[in-house]
Amino acid sequence: MSNFVLHDLVDADYKFLRPAWRALTTHGKKNKTGKIQRSSLVEAATKHGVFDADFVTTELKNIQAGTKFPYNFNDKLDPFNHSINAARNVYDDVLKKNVLTKLTDWYRFEDSVFRLSVFQDRLAKGWDMADAALDARKAFIDYNIDAPAINWMRNTITPFLAYTYRVIPILAETAIVRPWKYFKWGALGYGLNKMGDLVSGGDEEAERALMPERKRGHFFGMPFLPHRNVKVPVPKFGKDQQSYYVDLTRWVPGGDVLALEGTVPGLPAPLQPSGGLAGETIFPLLVGYDLFRQEKIKGQTGIASEDFKVRWDTFTDKLIPNIPFLPGSYSSKRLETARKGLDSPYRASQSEFAALANTLGFKIQYADLKKLKAGKVLELKRKIQGFKEQINIIRNEYRRGLVNKDSAKEKIKVLANKIREQAAKYDVYFDTADSANMKEPLVDVSNLFEKKK
Repeated sequence: MSNFVLHDLVDADYKFLRPAWRALTTHGKKNKTGKIQRSSLVEAATKHGVFDADFVTTELKNIQAGTKFPYNFNDKLDPFNHSINAARNVYDDVLKKNVLTKLTDWYRFEDSVFRLSVFQDRLAKGWDMADAALDARKAFIDYNIDAPAINWMRNTITPFLAYTYRVIPILAETAIVRPWKYFKWGALGYGLNKMGDLVSGGDEEAERALMPERKRGHFFGMPFLPHRNVKVPVPKFGKDQQSYYVDLTRWVPGGDVLALEGTVPGLPAPLQPSGGLAGETIFPLLVGYDLFRQEKIKGQTGIASEDFKVRWDTFTDKLIPNIPFLPGSYSSKRLETARKGLDSPYRASQSEFAALANTLGFKIQYADLKKLKAGKVLELKRKIQGFKEQINIIRNEYRRGLVNKDSAKEKIKVLANKIREQAAKYDVYFDTADSANMKEPLVDVSNLFEKKK
């Protein structure tokens, strides 16, 4: 979905997608007569490097290696390099024999279709072949980056920076040169949300007031653009009469590049440090902190032997790929919860179909006001608890003589005011929900199945 939107933002015609697909699926294949088919378009694009800039080819090249037997040791190498070579060859061997490698091939193929479509579009507009190829590389993220600082960051603390580094100039260029593209997609987003309000009924203002902060933002952090969490026009079924929302963040090029939620306050999401696999090792195992949830890992006692078990479980959970039906994965756990009908006071119940749709990228959420409110209360409690802990730190500093009484009182007063400010802000949310004016849906289908029975 993101690629379809990006294809439009770079002003390429959708009519070239089908020929691109056809060319890539037939090139190098035998026809009915047994003759190898050749596509001059694919050959020209290959010659000019259109397909050399994708994520799989470029971003993953550093961890792919040759096919040498991993235990053929070279006496001239030290043990460290022996281990590196062995690890690389094991990875390469797994890559070849892993059934999920096919998914990687599909990802690369899809990327190639969009690049080839832009290449055709530019040629049709009179561009010369070299310029058309360069633009096709740039339009769908050229992962070949020469900037030393960016390469250092993408290889260390911010593994996903390459995409952001390339997509922001594309988004900025569209905003300046083709602003109507944003108006069009913004209008579609607002229109879809309005249809959802009419068809689903309920009270959107109350529902949004109680949503978690991470789901209340607008695309690119711009208040004039639609909400990232869009109310969709799905009629309400069953006795609960819940409204449906879908988080479309990942369907838009750049996604949450300007979202400021994260471990480091005020820093855009792609610049938030994670350290990749190293970060997932260091923070949970050595520090006992979950970077994704932005909180201390629960269940720690301060006893080293006990805490290591808790930290180890968190670490191993993070290493399991998030693939549906893979034992232990997050997606599989959600599907199992939906299958068993397990209820939570803080999370709306979910059907098995909705749980599966979530694992495939359709982030569906039911707006259950009662459970949203319970979650919002917890959100407020976490913030207040943080301020209370800061107050306790100041009191301890006063007891140890590190600050005088007047200074301590002034600092505590500031924090107390912050607690009042947060409480007042959340009071508005709760009042909005308590005074919700639940509208009837455009078409009432709540008893449809009961009548059939």
